[in-house]
Amino acid sequence: MMTRLFKRRSRMVSHGALGLALAMGGAGIAVSAPASAAMVQEQMSNDFQKEIVAVQEAYKAAQENPGYANADEAGKAQMLRTATSALQTAKGKVKNAQDRLYYGQFAYNIGKDSGNAALENEGLTSMLESGQLEQSTAAEIAGVLGQNAMDADDYATARRYFQQSVELGSTEESIPVMIAETYFSAGDSAGGFSALDAQIAAARAAGTLPADLLYKRGMTVAYEEENAAKALAYSSALARDYPNDTNYGDAIVIVREFADLDTDGMLDILRLMYRTNTYKQSFDLAEHIEAANPMRRPGEVVAIIDRGYEKGIIERSDQAFATWRSEAAARVDEDRGTLAEAAADVRAGGNAGLAIGTGDGYLGYGMAAEAEEMYRAALTKPGVNTEVAMIRLGIALVDQGKYAEASEVFAKVEGARKAVADVWAAYAANAS
Repeated sequence: MMTRLFKRRSRMVSHGALGLALAMGGAGIAVSAPASAAMVQEQMSNDFQKEIVAVQEAYKAAQENPGYANADEAGKAQMLRTATSALQTAKGKVKNAQDRLYYGQFAYNIGKDSGNAALENEGLTSMLESGQLEQSTAAEIAGVLGQNAMDADDYATARRYFQQSVELGSTEESIPVMIAETYFSAGDSAGGFSALDAQIAAARAAGTLPADLLYKRGMTVAYEEENAAKALAYSSALARDYPNDTNYGDAIVIVREFADLDTDGMLDILRLMYRTNTYKQSFDLAEHIEAANPMRRPGEVVAIIDRGYEKGIIERSDQAFATWRSEAAARVDEDRGTLAEAAADVRAGGNAGLAIGTGDGYLGYGMAAEAEEMYRAALTKPGVNTEVAMIRLGIALVDQGKYAEASEVFAKVEGARKAVADVWAAYAANAS
């Protein structure tokens, strides 16, 4: 089971932190200290300035009440009745941008203190619409308004605010994801994927790395909806751009679950699991052993089981694995001793199947250069399964540190095995 990668509707900006910034003037907005008469006269309309001074005085008087600091929201609401009433009067006098800014500041703070979410939201909206905020503060407020709209299931409004936040230069990585979330939450998966893809493309066009949250959200939704094409695309891109054990592991899980793989394809994706040390449970090892086959690739099977022992995924007392290892180990010397002769037969004209099988033998014993030769030979022979030979050639190149060559080979793989090649290519791109 893949770990859930995104929790819906996580709050991105702390209302408390924003309120503190406003109250302390950290964003160039001071509302705690009374504005000077000169400032009011210069910046506000005459009618509004008279009313907002009354609001300010009433708000200050409430804050100076000895019990205010420790009161709950209901208690503060009682102490703020005069300020709240004065604020409603001031609202009717708003005429210009500065009026809207100052009204919004007080509406936000009074609403926050008294637990009046509607008034708090109205204050944020008024401040944003004033056009008088520093750009970074406006971006932050737009993000909060977007989240509030999401909480109210108003997805169109949320999208508008999130987009505005991005346009204002927000650096909060989750906001571009939330644009897509407005579509997903409304049941429009295609719109959500398109929004994610647009954000990814925009980041690339700007020469920056797309945020990993974009890939993760797309991968999670696609996984839950069993959208194989999207799940495979996002997971391989995530592994390429953010290479780590978790992302490789998730990409491999998705390929195993959604790609239409035969035994050869499954073997090759499990070979990546071995190289990235992303086995999670004994089932992974058992599936790899079954695909490799102790009778056909004994060296590889011994290596798989020994890795399981080393990582503590299986116990040496597990009889099934002990039997598989014993069967494979008994064949290692004989199998390894036949490789040189088999390779000679391949060079002398042996068929594609013999070439691939001999390459697999060499690969299982860590003899990647010899394996490369066999896979290249297979590609020249009639009846070759080109995609199998190419993926395994790419693996042999990776094992030799020839990452650029491997990437070129993986890029040529098509069909059902393309999903396998894409994840291997992501690994090759970061293995150097």
